[in-house]
Amino acid sequence: MCHVGNTEERTLNTQKFPSIQAISENPADTGLSRERSTHTQDAVGKRARVAILIPTFRRPDSLESLLRMIDEAVRHNQPSLEDNWQLKIFIADNDATGREGSQRAAELDEALVVDLEIIDEPRPGVSYVRNRLVAAALAWQARYLLMIDDDEWPSGDWISNMLNTAEHYSADIVSGPVRPDFEVKPPAWIIDNFLFDDVPLSTGEFPDVQRTGNTLLRSEQLIDQHRFPDKEWFCVELGRIGGEDSHLIEALVKDGARHVWCEEAAVHERIPAQRLSLEYLGARAFRCGNAGMRYRSMLMPGLHWSCIRVGKSLFLFMRWLMLSYRLLSPGLRSLHQLDWQVIRGRFNAHLGRFQQFY
Repeated sequence: MCHVGNTEERTLNTQKFPSIQAISENPADTGLSRERSTHTQDAVGKRARVAILIPTFRRPDSLESLLRMIDEAVRHNQPSLEDNWQLKIFIADNDATGREGSQRAAELDEALVVDLEIIDEPRPGVSYVRNRLVAAALAWQARYLLMIDDDEWPSGDWISNMLNTAEHYSADIVSGPVRPDFEVKPPAWIIDNFLFDDVPLSTGEFPDVQRTGNTLLRSEQLIDQHRFPDKEWFCVELGRIGGEDSHLIEALVKDGARHVWCEEAAVHERIPAQRLSLEYLGARAFRCGNAGMRYRSMLMPGLHWSCIRVGKSLFLFMRWLMLSYRLLSPGLRSLHQLDWQVIRGRFNAHLGRFQQFY
C-alpha cells in the first residue's frame, strides 16, 4: 500500500451513503438503484459464486493463518453464507522452487469447509500470479472476485460485508480498510500521517484507494474481450515495478466502473519492525512516485497528460522547498524526507528510469 505522497489527476465523489448496518437491516429504505443483479441466485436457482483469490510467495505460516481464519469466518456465518453464495478459495504460489505455500495449503485442504484450488505460477512477478487467479475464477464462472494478500487476515464478517455492499450499491469494485498490526509500537508521526493505515471513510463513499489487498471485483468488468484480449488483467510490464493493481482499478473506474468503500469490511496486515525504518519507508515512497508515474502514463498517454504530470511534479518540488521548515522538527523531518523520495521517484519516471522492486 502506498500512503505516502499526493494523489494524481482524479475527481472524488464524496457523496455519503448509509452504513452497512443500514444495508443489512432495511435496504429498501434507501431507494438506491440496483440496475444489476440484486439476487444472489442465478437464473436457474443456483447460488452465485464467489472466488476468494490469494497470491502467495514464501509465507506458508501467514498463509495457513489466513486460510484458517477464512474457514472460521465461514463456519461462524453459516448458514447465511451457504444459503446465498457458493465460495471457493484460489491460491497461486509464485515460488517455483520451494512451493511451501502450495504444500501448506494442500495439507489444510481436507480440514477446510470451503473448496480450495491450488495453482503454481513459476513465472516471477505478481502480475502473472494475479492473472492466473483471475483466469481460474472466471473459468469457474464466479460473479465476484474477492482479493486478499497472504500477509493479511480478515475480520469475522468480512465476506458478508463485502458482498452486501457490492449487491446493495450495484458496485463493480468494493474496497475495504487495511488496518496495520505493528510488531513494535511505531513513532507517533507514522500513525498521525496514516503511512500504514487508511483514512476512515463512510460505507458507500468513492475511495481514493487503488489496490487489490482487500478488494472485491465484479466479474462482468473483467470478461470484456475487447478490453482484455490477451487475458492480461494485471499489466505484466508493471509486475516487477509495482502499480499493476492500481493500473487495473483506475482503468476500470475510468471506463465507468462504480467503486465504493466498505468501512466495516476490514482486514489486518502484519507490519514487522523493519518496515518502520526510514530506509524502508523511503524506498516505498520512491516506488509509489516511480510506479505511479509509469502506470498513469499508460492510462493517460500523450503530450498533454505528460505535461500535466511534469507540471505537477514541479509544483510538488516547489512546495517541498517551501516546507523545508519541517527539517527543524524530528517527526516532520522524517516526513519531509519521505516526500522527497516520492518526488525523486516521479522525476526518475519522467526521465524513463524505473526500478524493479519485486
